[in-house]
Amino acid sequence: SNCLVPKDPNLNAALLDLIYVKDNATAPKETLRKKVVESVKDSIRSKFDDIDKSMGGGSAPALSTDPELVKLTGAIYKNPVSMMIVAKDLTSDSTYSDLYSQTTLAAAAVPCSVQCNDAVVSDEVDGLKGKTMKGVENFVLALTSFGTRQTLRADCADLVNCADALTSPRGKSCKAGNNFVKLKQNLMDAGTFRCDTFVNPLDGVSACDVKFMSGTFNAAKSRTMWSNDCLSATKEVKRKQVLCNVQQFSNYVKDYKTRIEQAMKRIDLAVTEVGPAISKGLRGIVEKDLIAPIDRVADGVTCGLMGGFYREMVDGFCYQGINGFIIIGQSYVACGAMAVFLVLLMYGVWRRAIDNVNKSSVALTKVVDFDKADGVLPTTPQN
Repeated sequence: SNCLVPKDPNLNAALLDLIYVKDNATAPKETLRKKVVESVKDSIRSKFDDIDKSMGGGSAPALSTDPELVKLTGAIYKNPVSMMIVAKDLTSDSTYSDLYSQTTLAAAAVPCSVQCNDAVVSDEVDGLKGKTMKGVENFVLALTSFGTRQTLRADCADLVNCADALTSPRGKSCKAGNNFVKLKQNLMDAGTFRCDTFVNPLDGVSACDVKFMSGTFNAAKSRTMWSNDCLSATKEVKRKQVLCNVQQFSNYVKDYKTRIEQAMKRIDLAVTEVGPAISKGLRGIVEKDLIAPIDRVADGVTCGLMGGFYREMVDGFCYQGINGFIIIGQSYVACGAMAVFLVLLMYGVWRRAIDNVNKSSVALTKVVDFDKADGVLPTTPQN
């Protein structure tokens, strides 16, 4: 009715408000506007509401102090990589298997890392926290009970001059122990670990490490300007390959605590400084250039024009049609009256004509009595 015969003649009803749909037989019916248009708008707006909620009205939870991140950086810092590199089970390897026949060597070898001192895994490492990772020094000390310790290295991975014949059980264990120490030496001396950094964008050659990144607040731009962040003018980074040994690699990974904290602090500052612009500025753009056009399209799908056509149809079929039938009827009556007049007129004309014909016929015709005739027909009319 709002489309065809609205109470307000100026009403241009939106079609989406008049069409109802249902998801299923038992679901309540909803207008097409609510089903399509409002659901899209609510979905978009809810994302911005989530941003506002997560920022707590302008201050988002800091990533740099997030408990899980603090736990991660703590695990990296407190547990050197050199402490976590341990040998696999070597009992089936003939090069090392004889050392496991000696209780003291076996106890020192499992687990044995590639750092000199023993260390305990911190609480941040689930599944290993509190576990003692034995150092190389501990194993070498156990091995010295089988011979004399050499002092040729600057670190603790010294070999032992075995006191017993290498074919004897103790000699075989000593030899296997030395092989185990050589395995540690290979790892400790290897220079094939990767301690990669970034290329310094200022010269394109030297190394750049984000652990030295720092920021200074620029009041004119209302945000922090960063230096030593390794970003080029196009906000890209280029990796620089750097080889290192296990101790350098261990320190390199340990420094990731600082790198991660620096990066997270930068993100926290960016959220504080740019967050309102995203939450309010971008939201305003979305409202203006996305949601408002959706409303205009929905409001533009109207059915007001149908009322005009419907009224024209009613006027044409009903009012104008009836008037036409009346005129047609009146025309028939007029035609009938004219026909009666014409009938009378034509009858008068016909009557006069027929009377004239009849009179002419009587004047020209005389009945002759042949019984009294003398056999001669008169040539002129007889009175």
